[in-house]
Amino acid sequence: MIHLCMSEMSMLTSGVDRARFSDQVALKLRLLIERDELRPGEQLPSKRHICDRLGVRRTVVREAICALEQSGLISIEPGRGTFVVLPGLHTIVDSLAHTPE
Repeated sequence: MIHLCMSEMSMLTSGVDRARFSDQVALKLRLLIERDELRPGEQLPSKRHICDRLGVRRTVVREAICALEQSGLISIEPGRGTFVVLPGLHTIVDSLAHTPE
């Protein structure tokens, strides 16, 4: 469950453009993962729930989730949901991809 204090809510809803909103939402979700509030294998709340809790539009949440998937922190499984991946897995894959032959 995502919980926000008033200062976090005002930070997310101050007059900032949509790209900044998606960065802030991605940061909030990243912090929840790093603090083990969202654990490996756990499903993220629905986009609608995140939108309601953070007071942002669905496109903002979609962009944030896409950025987190690209960074390797989460995995989007069509028809199932969005899940936190095992810690360190994205680092291992990145290092293997960049290993000289």
